[in-house]
Amino acid sequence: TYISPHRRKTSCAYPSTPLIPQTSTELVQSLTHSNGSVRDQAQRLLVERKDASVQSALEELVKNAELPRDRIKALWTLDGMGLLSSNIVIEATNDEASMVRADALRTAEPFRNDSDIIARFNALSRDENSNVRRQAALSSFAFNGPAGIDFLLELAARDGSDAVNSAVFA
Repeated sequence: TYISPHRRKTSCAYPSTPLIPQTSTELVQSLTHSNGSVRDQAQRLLVERKDASVQSALEELVKNAELPRDRIKALWTLDGMGLLSSNIVIEATNDEASMVRADALRTAEPFRNDSDIIARFNALSRDENSNVRRQAALSSFAFNGPAGIDFLLELAARDGSDAVNSAVFA
């Protein structure tokens, strides 16, 4: 409880939690906190610390966190720490949640020369979810370079969704 600038007594649903003294392992656990500010602060601190000892715990979150938002947060934390592997990206492209698959495509861009990643990219360009196909269109330049124009034209021809077409013709 605190007094707001307008002299009203206010109660916070989520008290301010100082995360700085937490260990890196505790920060990984905070990536699944119900408060988004706590998750963001934990991610920032992990990326700043670049503590490779938590890589396996983060990879476990990418694979098994209950909520898609937490799997995505762990995926981007690994990316920010420079610890993201193509195997984890492939795991994420097979996730049941379309949001995770779309974000996995974005994190896959640095692995554009990996044949397994390319195969997943091409498969996801035919995903049942239009947002995943849209991300495939947006990431196509990273995977296909200038030859991506042919990929985009083929994608536009077979996909009539507004989400995909807005990305193809952007």
